[in-house]
Amino acid sequence: MNSRISWWRPEGYRCKTKVRDSGIIHSNTRRGCRVRSTKVLSISVPPSLWDEIGEVAEKEKMTRSELLRVAARDYIRSRRWMELREKGARTAAKYGVKSESDVDRIIHELRRILCP
Repeated sequence: MNSRISWWRPEGYRCKTKVRDSGIIHSNTRRGCRVRSTKVLSISVPPSLWDEIGEVAEKEKMTRSELLRVAARDYIRSRRWMELREKGARTAAKYGVKSESDVDRIIHELRRILCP
């Protein structure tokens, strides 16, 4: 483990860095050390998928990392919407809502109760 002191830090502020075999530098967050704004994720993909990711990234003018970040965000967003739709369907079944007119009827009834 190497210890380095940056020239711009006040005396006594030390930042310990660990250089791993992969060449990635990991810094601690104590006493004014710079903190990574990202986390490193290592995944294994078949060579054909690697090539396809590279081709799409090149067409989109992105790095592979940027493309995979976009793909992960889109996947998570679509999963959240799917879960929300499923919850809505369960709630509709619970209250017997079968059409938009049922929704309108329930809203008007609640407004009469809550806003006399």
